Amino acid sequence: MSGHLDSLARALADPLAVRSLDLYLDWRDRGLGALPASVGALRNLEVLTCECLDVPRIPPEVVALPRLRRLRLTGLGGRVLPPELGALHRLEALELDDNELTTLPDLRGLTGLTELSLRNNQLGTLPPWLAALPGLTRLDLDGNPLAEVPDLRGCAALRELVIVGDEHLPRVDLSRLPAALSELTIAGDRVHGAASPLPALRILELRVREPDGLAALLPRLHGLEQLRLEVLPAQHQTGALRDGAALGSLPPSLEQLQLRRAGLDRIPASVLALPRLRRLDLHGNHIREVPSAITRLPLEALNLSRNPLVELAALPATLTSLALSWISGLPALPAGLRALDLDGCRFEALPPLGDLRELEELSARRVGLLHWPDGLARLPRLRTLHLDGNRLATVPASIDQLVALRVLGLSHNQLTSLPDALGAMALERLDLDGTHLRGRPPALVALRGRARLSLAGGPMADDDRRYLEAR
Repeated sequence: MSGHLDSLARALADPLAVRSLDLYLDWRDRGLGALPASVGALRNLEVLTCECLDVPRIPPEVVALPRLRRLRLTGLGGRVLPPELGALHRLEALELDDNELTTLPDLRGLTGLTELSLRNNQLGTLPPWLAALPGLTRLDLDGNPLAEVPDLRGCAALRELVIVGDEHLPRVDLSRLPAALSELTIAGDRVHGAASPLPALRILELRVREPDGLAALLPRLHGLEQLRLEVLPAQHQTGALRDGAALGSLPPSLEQLQLRRAGLDRIPASVLALPRLRRLDLHGNHIREVPSAITRLPLEALNLSRNPLVELAALPATLTSLALSWISGLPALPAGLRALDLDGCRFEALPPLGDLRELEELSARRVGLLHWPDGLARLPRLRTLHLDGNRLATVPASIDQLVALRVLGLSHNQLTSLPDALGAMALERLDLDGTHLRGRPPALVALRGRARLSLAGGPMADDDRRYLEAR
């Protein structure tokens, strides 16, 4: 259910069938001072979302709902929360996002609470009663102006924590966090507290302005499996990581590593030494060469897009996903590739791809193609094909041999016609924005209503475009 009080009226027509209810309530316009007591008739209600423009009271009938497990309350505009929240003992998840809150009422009575979200408020500190919630496993503090990492060592059950504010913390002090934490997202100026590692940490997303402290911290996270690290350049500083020496040695347990826009001018030796690394994302760095040592990694996914590559001699045979850009030549591609992203490379014609029999996704946007890629018809599993922003003038009739194709992007090419065979395909989406098509091509008439067509930005008359795009 969604909307205003009329959605509640519809819910009350069959109250025992309602499991979830969304309400938008402006107490000022309606003269209401409380959440409607009639909500209490929804005895099987499990999820209640209320967007309100003033502070409601929560009547006893709602407090007594036997199955209410998740409550979302938003839009309060910085006002004090209703004290009745502390009486909702059955709640398992409480979301108080986007309320401009500066304080919280005492909620230590919510002993069944496992998830608490306080995103986008104005909390400068946290209340001590948080440590009294015995089952709290997830806490989201994103978007609050916290002056320091709160002392959460008393939250013994906490497993997932997010602390990313509008202003970065002066320092990231991990010694104030509970030892059982397994997933952490945090941002600050620099790392502190490396002497107290988190032994259970498996996933870390860390954003810092200064790389100082990373070399002391990262090797101590012995069980870390996923690391997403962003080093934001300080004023007048560029290339924060450069050769990656500031990383020190990385934990050998790492399976996924993301170092996007980190100022790297090479792939660090510590990365090339990771024995379990399956996914590596180096998007947006300054890497020009990829050493042959990369073939020794058990990589399944490699993202080198937005790097000025001039030399790529070989690739791991284990790759199933590859993203490159700005390179004019390709090495031999692994036969097991399932996803290939070449957006922004420079080819007048793609290299032969017919041997990539496992390929399911191919993207070659803005690469300068003049001709339809050779060998595409021999890709029996290809489901998604993006060739947008090239200089293609024709589409071959053999396109219907791509029997698995469901999504086709040909926008901003020089197409004036389409083969009739296209209309017999089982496409779900076809993008032709900015092409030179006119009238009502038979292939598009055949696809009308079956596929989502997009034809904006070309010379096609508005009536024809609206007719073809109608679902």
